[in-house]
Amino acid sequence: MSNLQSLSLDTWRLEPEVVAGAITVRMSGLGDMAVVKPFADFLAGLKDEISSADIQRVEFDVRNVQLLNSSCLKSIFNFAFRIKAEHPSCQMSFLTSASQAWQARALGPIQRMVREQVTISAA
Repeated sequence: MSNLQSLSLDTWRLEPEVVAGAITVRMSGLGDMAVVKPFADFLAGLKDEISSADIQRVEFDVRNVQLLNSSCLKSIFNFAFRIKAEHPSCQMSFLTSASQAWQARALGPIQRMVREQVTISAA
C-alpha cells in the first residue's frame, strides 16, 4: 500500500499511481513559487516510497504542466541525483507534450546529468 498522497493546490495538481513496481506521477498546472515547498515535500515522500516499496520505475507525466520555475526544476534535479545515488536500478522517465517544447528543454539537463537512468519522450 502506497503512502503517497495526491497534492492539489489552487493552480497545481499531482496525482501519483503505484502499479506493479512502478509509480506514475501526473502533474498539471503552474509550478510557481506557491508550490515549491509542497512539491519538494512530495518528492521527498516519493523517494521514501521508492526505498520502502522496491520501486523500479518512476514516470513523471508533465504534459499538462504550463510552468516549472527554477525552484521546482531544482527539486526535480535533487530528486534525480538522490535516486541515482541511492537506487541506481530505478529508471525515471518524463513524458512531455510535443506542443510544449519548453518542457523537454527544461528537463534536458537532468537527462544529460543522469543519463543512465533518465529518459524524456514527447507525446
